[in-house]
Amino acid sequence: MDKTALLVTPKARLGTWFGPGTSNGQIWFSQSVPQGPTTVNVSLTGLNSLAGGYHVHVLPITSGSTHPCSDANILGHFNPLNWKVTDSPGPGIGSLDQYEVGDIGGKFGILTGRNDYQAVFLDTNLPLMGPYSIVRRSVVVHYTNGSRYNVCSVSTNTLFCCCCFYNSGDTCGIFAIVESIVH
Repeated sequence: MDKTALLVTPKARLGTWFGPGTSNGQIWFSQSVPQGPTTVNVSLTGLNSLAGGYHVHVLPITSGSTHPCSDANILGHFNPLNWKVTDSPGPGIGSLDQYEVGDIGGKFGILTGRNDYQAVFLDTNLPLMGPYSIVRRSVVVHYTNGSRYNVCSVSTNTLFCCCCFYNSGDTCGIFAIVESIVH
């Protein structure tokens, strides 16, 4: 009997930065297997020691918005499990399940005092697929006072698949598919 296995490797990245801040850079998100941990690769520049926390927010930026950082545009922090923020330990010292799903700065440490920042994290509670996915939401870098510094939408333009076909002799033929997706 022939068998087929399909492996989807989700990947996402930030779009264009908007807002009053001068920061630039990129945050890439990837999972080597669906429902696996998400690798978060952060490379931010031009923070000028003005940034504080950074979080995923509920909605992506509305195209053509004159106020992309406004609460009306992107809403608040992405917190689908309704985690009580006052129960979270300080930034970077708790376990991943002790913070909102989208609280990247809380989980791994905030950006206070930094001009540039590069880091790679592994997050078991930041999915790229399913009902709690961060794709088609936004990431906000906040000022140290908590107001919004810059915002970007989280998007994906490719879906990476690897198919493995097994025949009755357990021989495997593998090929990869890269499909463009517009969101």
